[in-house]
Amino acid sequence: MKPSSQPEASSNMAFLNTIRYLLLSHVVVYAIPYNNNINYLKAFEENCNKLITEPYFEPELVLGRSWRIYYAWNMDLEEKCLDMVFTNATQAIVNRVYNDMVDYLEMQPFWDAATLLVSMGQARHEMLLFVDQGAAGRFIGVPNVVRDGNISPSKNAVPLIRIHMKLLYNAKYLVMSDCTVGVSTLSARRDSDIYRAEIQGVASTLDFGLGSPACIGDYNNEETKLDAQ
Repeated sequence: MKPSSQPEASSNMAFLNTIRYLLLSHVVVYAIPYNNNINYLKAFEENCNKLITEPYFEPELVLGRSWRIYYAWNMDLEEKCLDMVFTNATQAIVNRVYNDMVDYLEMQPFWDAATLLVSMGQARHEMLLFVDQGAAGRFIGVPNVVRDGNISPSKNAVPLIRIHMKLLYNAKYLVMSDCTVGVSTLSARRDSDIYRAEIQGVASTLDFGLGSPACIGDYNNEETKLDAQ
């Protein structure tokens, strides 16, 4: 008798559902990863771990003014501009996300340990972050897909997300990696004096492989739009 392919199909469906939820809840809500090959994801895991080999992350250094994504790996943003805002996870915020998501998560985090809330786009896309064990910058994320309003998740179906973050050059730049989907972004404060050539240089030092500029319409007055591409 031919072995049943049901377990494999079920596994593939679970993986696709995970990707779907992550696409709809994280920064990739506006752009789809262009490589979700399993071999690529394994290689990206190595990139993700580079951020915690020599970690540097302090929550208070990311709070306040918004961060804008200027470079991305495995995600083609081009003209799209994505801003992120980090706030402290107050009890009111934790209660709201808990009430929205408690019935839909595959696994429950330790809710009292929530540290940060990151909001993206027009604040409809948000993720509650919990400090993970190990090096600074490791987080577990709860994506609030209910707040997004575009999907109706099944109960016990939304996965927790592994996030690694690192601050670079005296906290001028922020690298954020989704260690599940295989997407990384390089951001700077939206109101900071940045140059595209410098961003390209910072991206190169990360040695993450081929990436691409984002928000190419936003560039320093001393540069040309061509410099941003």
